[in-house]
Amino acid sequence: MVPRSCAASLANAQLHTAGPYALRLRAVESGRLRLGVWDTDPRVPPGLTEAVPPGAPPDDSENGRGLPLVRAYASAWGAGAVGGGKVVWVECGG
Repeated sequence: MVPRSCAASLANAQLHTAGPYALRLRAVESGRLRLGVWDTDPRVPPGLTEAVPPGAPPDDSENGRGLPLVRAYASAWGAGAVGGGKVVWVECGG
C-alpha cells in the first residue's frame, strides 16, 4: 500500500508541477505511516478534496488513476498550504 501511494503521489508532483518536490515519511503511531509530498504549486488536486472522487478514466487511458489509487489505499488523506506550495499527505496502516 505505501509504495503505491508514494509512487502515485510523487508521479503527480512530477507531472503536474514545474518546481522541485520532496517526499517525507514518518510514523504517526504504532502501525501507521504518514507520507507527505511537498511541491511548489499551491493548487490542491480536485480529486483529493472532493467527497466523491471523479469518475474512473476510460479503460484505455494512461492517466487519471493516481489519486483514486491513493484514496483507495490510504486510511486518511489531506492537503495544506506550506512554504509557497502545498503538502499532500496520506496515512496508511492501523
